[in-house]
Amino acid sequence: MNLAAILTFFISNSRYSANFISTELYAGIMVVLFTGFAIWIREKLTSTAPEELKEKPFKRNERATKALGTSEKELKVLEQWSKGRSTQEIADKLTLSTNKVKNTLFVVHKKNGSRSPE
Repeated sequence: MNLAAILTFFISNSRYSANFISTELYAGIMVVLFTGFAIWIREKLTSTAPEELKEKPFKRNERATKALGTSEKELKVLEQWSKGRSTQEIADKLTLSTNKVKNTLFVVHKKNGSRSPE
C-alpha cells in the first residue's frame, strides 16, 4: 500500500483523526503527495522522445532529385519547409519573397505529383 492510502484511511476514520494528526499537517501532507504525483505524471506524459523520433538532419535523395529535375533553390526551400518553418520564415531566411517561396513549393509538389500544401 502507498503512503497516501494509509494516511487517508487514518485521517478519514474519525476516531484516529482527532488524536493522530492536525488538519494543517494533513493538508500539508496531501499537498506534498499530490504535487509529487502531478510531477510524476508530467514526467511520464512529457518524457523525451526515443532516438528514432528525434529530429534528424535533412537527407537528400540524390537519385529522386535528379529524376525530378529539382533545382538547388527548390531543395533549400524544401529543407526549410521540412523543418516546419512557415513561408514567411523561409522567405526571410533565404532572402526570397513569400510569393516566390509559395510558388517554389507549388512547383515542387507539381513535379512530385502530390497536392500543394497551401
